[in-house]
Amino acid sequence: MSSLRDTTLGAYLDDVSSSTPTPGGGSATALVGALAASLGAMVAALGRAAASESSFDAWASSCQSHRDHLLQLCIDDERAFQDVMACLRRPKDDPTRTSRLQSCLKAAADVPLATARVCLDVLRTLEPMTSQASRHSVSDVGVAAHLSLAAIRASVLTIEVNRAAMTDADAATQLAEAAERVQTEAAEACQRIADLVLSRIRK
Repeated sequence: MSSLRDTTLGAYLDDVSSSTPTPGGGSATALVGALAASLGAMVAALGRAAASESSFDAWASSCQSHRDHLLQLCIDDERAFQDVMACLRRPKDDPTRTSRLQSCLKAAADVPLATARVCLDVLRTLEPMTSQASRHSVSDVGVAAHLSLAAIRASVLTIEVNRAAMTDADAATQLAEAAERVQTEAAEACQRIADLVLSRIRK
C-alpha cells in the first residue's frame, strides 16, 4: 500500500480483517491517532469560521500536519514489520541474520515510538483548544484527546513486543524510558483536557 489516501476506509478494514499480518496493530494505532488529529482539525476549522482568531489557523495547520504524519506512520509500521519478517525468513546460518534482525527490530520499535510522540503533539495542540472551542464542538476535543491517549498506550505495546526481542540492553532500556515519558505526559494532558471538557459541557 503506497498511501492510505489511495484506498477507502472499508478496504483498509478488510485488509486488517484478513489473514495477512499487515496492516496490524501498529498501523491501526497510527490510524487512530490520525482520526484524533482530524477531529482536532475539524474543531479548529469550526472555530476559525466563527471567529477571526489566528490561533485557530495555527491549531488547524498543526492538526493537519500531525494527521499527515500519522498516515505515513501507518505505512511505515507495515514496512517495518515486513522487514522483521524478512529477516526471520533468512537462513539461520546466514552470518548477517542476527545483526540484520536486531537492526530491523530497533526500527520496528522506533515507528510506534514516533507514533506515540506525534499523538502527544496532538494532545499538546488540543489542550489550548479546549477552552476556546464552542460548546457544540468541545466534546470532540475530548474524544480526540481520549483517542490520542489510546493510540499512545497501544503504541507502547508495539514498542514492547519489539523491544523484548532486542539483545542490545541499552537500546532496549532507552526505548522503554522514552515510551514511559510520553505515556506519562500524555495521560496527564488527557486528564486535564477531559476535566475541562466535562466542566464546560455541564455548565
